Amino acid sequence: MAREAKTTYTIYDDVDGKELPADTKPLNVTLDGTRYGVYVSETNRAKIEETLLIIRSAEKVGSSPRSAGRPAAQSQLDHGADAKTAKAWWNANLPAGEKAAPERGRLPKALIEAWNSLTAAEAREAIKTYSD
Repeated sequence: MAREAKTTYTIYDDVDGKELPADTKPLNVTLDGTRYGVYVSETNRAKIEETLLIIRSAEKVGSSPRSAGRPAAQSQLDHGADAKTAKAWWNANLPAGEKAAPERGRLPKALIEAWNSLTAAEAREAIKTYSD
């Protein structure tokens, strides 16, 4: 009788390396225009949020070179994916009733939501598979 292959993933805290529950969602943080998904325990999350409160109250010391012109587009995709990779993943795994992602232009809302619902391990595998 054929056996079904089963893959399991373990999520580890990005701060202290301890194992986290399988349903742990990332803490999304944007730094210098780059969005990161950090997997942390509730204790480490509280420490990070406390640090962010200090940063929010800090004095603004200048603006970035882009602030004078049009603002840079910010990715809505979690897990560090670029639009091209997410579109390739979407088109290869197209849900029933959904349209393929366009070559150019905005990402469909359903694609963004589907990508952002991936676990970090699933996203890493998708990035490895579908990026150039």
